[in-house]
Amino acid sequence: MAPTSTRTRRSAGEAVDEREAGRKPDSEKEATPAAPLLPYAEMVQRARGGIEVLGAAAVTAGAGQVVYSNHAAMYAAMAVPVFGVAAWKLSPRLIDKNLIRVEGERTAEAIEAGEPEALTRRERLRRAVVAASAAATGWVATAGTFGLDPHTLGGKVTITAGALLTMLAGVPYLRFHRLEAIPPTKSKPARRPEPEPEPEPAPLGWSAKVLERMGVWTASVAIVAGALPGTHLVPETVEEIKGGWRAVVASDLPGTVKPSKFVQAAEQVAGAYQVDIPDVSIELMPGNASQAILTVQRENPLAAIQHWEGPEATFDVETGVAFIGVHADGELVRYRFWNSGGAWHDLISGATGSGKSELTNLLLAMERHAYVLVPEEVDGETKMVKKGLIVSRVIDPQFGQSFGDWQDYVDWFAHHLDEARILLQKTEREMFARNRAFGRKKWWDENRKVWRRGQKNWKPTPDNPMISVTIDEAHMILKDPECKRIVAMLGKMGRKVGIKLRLITQVPLLNELGGDMAIRDAVASGNVIVFRTANALSGPVAFNGTLPASPNQLPREWPKGKCKPGEETTAGIGYVVGASARSAVMRAFYPGESIDWIVRDGEPYGEPGVLDELSRKAGVGYEDRHIRLDALDGGGLDDIPIPDLTGGGDDLTCRQAVLKLLVDAPGNALERAELLAKLKVVKPPQGWQTRTLSYALSKLKEAGWTESIEDEEEKKKGIHRLTEKGLQGAQEELAALAEQREAEEAELLEPAGV
Repeated sequence: MAPTSTRTRRSAGEAVDEREAGRKPDSEKEATPAAPLLPYAEMVQRARGGIEVLGAAAVTAGAGQVVYSNHAAMYAAMAVPVFGVAAWKLSPRLIDKNLIRVEGERTAEAIEAGEPEALTRRERLRRAVVAASAAATGWVATAGTFGLDPHTLGGKVTITAGALLTMLAGVPYLRFHRLEAIPPTKSKPARRPEPEPEPEPAPLGWSAKVLERMGVWTASVAIVAGALPGTHLVPETVEEIKGGWRAVVASDLPGTVKPSKFVQAAEQVAGAYQVDIPDVSIELMPGNASQAILTVQRENPLAAIQHWEGPEATFDVETGVAFIGVHADGELVRYRFWNSGGAWHDLISGATGSGKSELTNLLLAMERHAYVLVPEEVDGETKMVKKGLIVSRVIDPQFGQSFGDWQDYVDWFAHHLDEARILLQKTEREMFARNRAFGRKKWWDENRKVWRRGQKNWKPTPDNPMISVTIDEAHMILKDPECKRIVAMLGKMGRKVGIKLRLITQVPLLNELGGDMAIRDAVASGNVIVFRTANALSGPVAFNGTLPASPNQLPREWPKGKCKPGEETTAGIGYVVGASARSAVMRAFYPGESIDWIVRDGEPYGEPGVLDELSRKAGVGYEDRHIRLDALDGGGLDDIPIPDLTGGGDDLTCRQAVLKLLVDAPGNALERAELLAKLKVVKPPQGWQTRTLSYALSKLKEAGWTESIEDEEEKKKGIHRLTEKGLQGAQEELAALAEQREAEEAELLEPAGV
């Protein structure tokens, strides 16, 4: 018998320990030589319990011999099954006490025989006890048939030796001689371990999506030709949100990617993930310029129209902050009317149908419903009464076409350039009056116990309301030098005394803002809102290059199936920089019909502010503003300028256009029908109404500039001709107008060229 080496024994012991720990032994993982096989005697000795097996057989044989010695052979034969059953019942306790239960391998014979499964060592040892006992007692019972006398020494020796030999003869049934060597151990018997579960396949749910999204980023965005080379998605930050997912984008090496590149990469990222541009936003991580937050919305909630819930839920008059819309991730869009430093100006731009007018209607509705409760004596009782905080003024050079419902419900509504000039001049005088009053205002410093002068901080009150001036189609108003000068002044000095400017234009370029950097800087430092535009320059100019995508890339309508039928419009989709300071796409609230926030049940609805006495006394033109507005319904249109929306021609009043036509006509005379026909050609496509021409002609005739004549030969009536006074005055007026236009163009072109 070849001895087993220490290394072999240690290896076998390690295999047992690994199986006890629930791991597959290394001998099964790799093709290593199997442990040597031992003969039966040594195996029994190393397996612990072999002595008990032999002892059990010896006891059984001895018991059978005692029975045989004292009784007949028949009784000994009957004892064979009795002792076999006893051995089968009692052997488990004997084996479990001395042998660790270990899952046994199938022996070579069992494998060759095709047995369904191998027996455990515990089962085989149990069978060994029974087989040995049965063989030994069987021999004792059989010995009587040969006449062996157990009372003699020779008979005892023969019977005992025969029992041992028959016991050993039953051993081949057990097939022990092919088992591997099991070293002895002092450990307590352990339960048979559960089979090791099969490894589960890789998950196909969220983990697979994370890997897919990271793979798209690596293959399309982080490559050299991609939008953000040298970046990666942080795996543990990828998370699901409503309608999409979010993750953190980080630089592979901090400091190698400019923060602005993160924001500007949104368009290409949208292409990589095959979604619409409004579905992607990239915003810088607060406090870490080497990371950004990526949001991808496959089911964009902004595809649904966002209805306004009303001023009570969206305007905090204590802080001056209002919520005007919602971002794709559900965060509300903050808009600031004022802070402690004064009023905030606005710049709102976008193409036709992009949502400018609806947002302005929303802001005007908020202004009308901005109020506080103050105690007031009513019928001898002190009651809390609503008092407005904002005085709203609107300039709409398109005769109120965009804001028709507001004409009779704001503090001042200007339909044309002349009225706009009066409104702005009055507002400028109000600004100076407030500057003087605030500068000289005395207030008690409680900490220093001294009176001081000068009001630094401002907050609207019913006695000192904010004056908000909204100028639609601002590029048309700012062509007038006087209007441009005043707007620049209000932009620089008005906010400290609570005067707010809101400029609305299709293109926020410098030449559309009067070519004045002071105007552009003033409004761009407040709330800047850009909807879909017609060119790629508008967004970068308005936001100083910090937009994630150009607004001209925003779709005109949502794709089919992305929103409810009939709500395909993307009006209100845009970007805002101001109190929110987010570059993510947003959608402004839709206020519905403006009249619903102005009148209810036939009565005025809301609490608009009332101009304070100090501001009311400053300047002229305020008290009769409604009279001039009502005159538009009576035909007082002689000096109303009709702006040229086609980009060509001069902005002439109807009176100036008549003078120009008469000066150029043969004999300085034209028939009334010819005048009307030519006026429509001069001002395409609007022209003037007949009553406008009639009013202008009557005023010229009253001034002695024209006269009515008849053509006796052709019998024509209604011919208007310039008098000598009218010809001289018309030529001087038109020449002065031409010089003024040239000066304007030179002033506009110089800063634009720079």
